[in-house]
Amino acid sequence: MKFVIIVNLNEGDQFDELNGHKICNKYETPATRRQAAQKRKSEQKYKVFFPKYADTGHLKREWQNIPVGARIYISEKLHGTSARYGHLLLEKQKWPKLYGLFRLLHLPVPMESKWQHINGSRNVTLIDGKTGGFYGSDAFRFHVTEDVYLHKQEIIFGEIVGYYDIGSPIMATQTTKGLKDKAISKLLGDTVTYKYGCLDGECDFYVYHIVMVNDDGHVFNYTHDQVIGRCSELGLKVVPDLIDFPYYTGNREALLQVCDRLVQDDEDSSNVVMSTIDPSHLIEGVVVRWGHEGKVGWQKYKGWLFSVLEGIVKENPDVVDIEEAS
Repeated sequence: MKFVIIVNLNEGDQFDELNGHKICNKYETPATRRQAAQKRKSEQKYKVFFPKYADTGHLKREWQNIPVGARIYISEKLHGTSARYGHLLLEKQKWPKLYGLFRLLHLPVPMESKWQHINGSRNVTLIDGKTGGFYGSDAFRFHVTEDVYLHKQEIIFGEIVGYYDIGSPIMATQTTKGLKDKAISKLLGDTVTYKYGCLDGECDFYVYHIVMVNDDGHVFNYTHDQVIGRCSELGLKVVPDLIDFPYYTGNREALLQVCDRLVQDDEDSSNVVMSTIDPSHLIEGVVVRWGHEGKVGWQKYKGWLFSVLEGIVKENPDVVDIEEAS
């Protein structure tokens, strides 16, 4: 919704403009905008249908999207970089050096097709693993999916965590020096590095969703149980489940209270919650995943303390928000 008349507003409506004035846009540092513009340059010599993962909603403002009667799973939200990996039909220019000539003569560009396993970040399709982008090299993305063979038209989505190189964590190290609560600073140390049990220079991959795409481009979502079963077949890890709700009754407050307890949603230092994968650092938050009558959805809920530390990092204009830029 781009234009809103105040008298027509209802609880739950979402908008970023009010009567023609922008009032609510996600803040991006100048460095993030520069990096995103560089990464999203299209490659003309390839064509492939490689859908992106749908944005994760915010539980506190989108809880009403969860149908009553839905099966709910609450999993740990991991602080890493998004990844896509699919076995897809790739169309490639037959004679790439002649592309300019065909375009000049207004002729269709000859293409050839083949099935190929393809990697991708959140926004960018990675065909050949060339160096570049925020990390300098995307080799770590290809490493985590090495020897993983999918069904044709199957795509997995997940989070890569740890390090992309020696001494280089995938996500920016957070400082605790801006916190007023010295007890938390003492507990966590001067900095927090989200390594999820990885040794320096190593990374790991956790799957959170799988889809199958048919010949018409229609996307079929796997249920959460199907994701777990398929990852077991592939030898892949799944984001950790924390709590399994039998069914959602529509009690919003009960659901939020459970999430509060899981992520420490206040500034009491005695309530600091660590990751279930690696107790040396904070939990980022949780994701509420639901399934109902063949449909699936997900909303995130970040912890108070993590959000404070993340906010301190993003106050630096030279910091790149990797999720937005990659």
